[in-house]
Amino acid sequence: MTHSLQPETLEACRRELEDLARRFTEETEHRRALEHLVAEQEDLYHSILDNLQGVALECIGSDHTLLWVSKNIEEMVGQPRKALAGHPCFRVIEGLEAPCPTCSVKEALASGEVQQCERLGPNGRSWAVRSVPIKDAQGQVEKVLHFGYDITELQARAAALERSEQAYRALFEQAPIGIYSVDLAGNYLSINPRHALMYGYDCPEEMLAATRESSRERFANPDQRDELLSLVRQLGRVAGYECLMTRKDGSRFWTSRTVRAIHDEHGELAGYMGYVEDIQERKQADDLRQDVDLIMRHDLKSPLTSIIALPELLLQSARLEPQEREMLQAIRAAGRRMLEMINSSLVLFQLERGEFKLDHEPVALVELVRQVERDLQDLFISKDVSLMQAYDPSPGAMIVSGDPTLLYSCLANLIKNALEASPEGQAIGVTGQRDGRGVTLRIHNQGQVPEEVKDRFFEKYVTAGKSGGTGLGTYSAALAVGAHGGAIAMDTSARAGTTITLRLPGHPV
Repeated sequence: MTHSLQPETLEACRRELEDLARRFTEETEHRRALEHLVAEQEDLYHSILDNLQGVALECIGSDHTLLWVSKNIEEMVGQPRKALAGHPCFRVIEGLEAPCPTCSVKEALASGEVQQCERLGPNGRSWAVRSVPIKDAQGQVEKVLHFGYDITELQARAAALERSEQAYRALFEQAPIGIYSVDLAGNYLSINPRHALMYGYDCPEEMLAATRESSRERFANPDQRDELLSLVRQLGRVAGYECLMTRKDGSRFWTSRTVRAIHDEHGELAGYMGYVEDIQERKQADDLRQDVDLIMRHDLKSPLTSIIALPELLLQSARLEPQEREMLQAIRAAGRRMLEMINSSLVLFQLERGEFKLDHEPVALVELVRQVERDLQDLFISKDVSLMQAYDPSPGAMIVSGDPTLLYSCLANLIKNALEASPEGQAIGVTGQRDGRGVTLRIHNQGQVPEEVKDRFFEKYVTAGKSGGTGLGTYSAALAVGAHGGAIAMDTSARAGTTITLRLPGHPV
């Protein structure tokens, strides 16, 4: 019996076949798109891997066959990569017939663990090698990614760092000054041998053990340690800080230290480190010199009084010849100048020690400047320099409260200094004004302070360009201004010259 398909059944089969064909076509196109995307991604990955500086990469199968190699592998093994892929790695790279016993790829395949080693390339460069096993779904190693990192420069830097550390360690151990570091609490972190000996210990280990339970670095006055730490917080570096310390036996000695801040990984202050010098002998010598100076100053005043009085007595005689009278007057003037110098040095000594007692009275600065001008008239004439003055015209504006003798000495030093520094034929300017803060006096000349001394202009014994200079003029002037509760500053340049600015408390008008 013959059965025939109904038209409806045939149409249904046709539609089903067409649907299957359409889905097959879509799946084929989708698979081709995925394959194309995968190929593009592989090309991208390979391009990235080929261009990684200092990194060589091999993908090795479980049978040691090289599946893919990056461009940098040529530098690592010294062969073109087209001659490597598809061949056993031990054969084409090492020239062996079987993996060597210490092969990191063999170890990674066998253990399933990452393996590391170092190898030397044919061009003499060093490589750190890392073999990373790749496992399938069942946990079996199916391939190994073999990375090589060029560590030649890293090894060179490490060697240089080691040499630098050795040099620093030798300097640290053999330095003739104390070197140390401490944390914020004052606990020692490191000490060199000289530092330990300075404090009476035989070695750093003994001092570290002895001070482990105590802190604050053995400061005789803990406030000085707090002050030093405060300065480190503010400035980051402190130089020439003098402080009194305590040795192992309890004796005390003076030190000078230069330190800089230590910061942690967050940038926070963690302590400080630096070096320290024992200045006990220098301090003792300074104290002795000051005592001798003070005694000499006092002892010289007695014979000088007689030297000045004797010409005074002889000048009263009417029988003196003009030449004899002139000689006696010269002796008297020289004695008075010497006495003034001794008195000035005594005042300077008192100012340095903070022992000068200031007697306040109204002082007219304009009159003091004019007196200085008269006293220095010969020097003004010899250098062909004039003194130009301009002051605040308000009544009483230029009257300050202070000691007239001390202020005269201050102005005489500063004006003489300006006169000596001024180019010949130029003018020195002195200007003054008053405001709510007091009186401001400016002394200007066209000379420039030398670069090597401008930052230390008001320090003791600092001088330049003067064969007979002592370096005490500006120093004593700064002390005098400070004793009056004022301020002094200097500004200098080749174009504008030099200006000294004094600010002094004004006397009530």
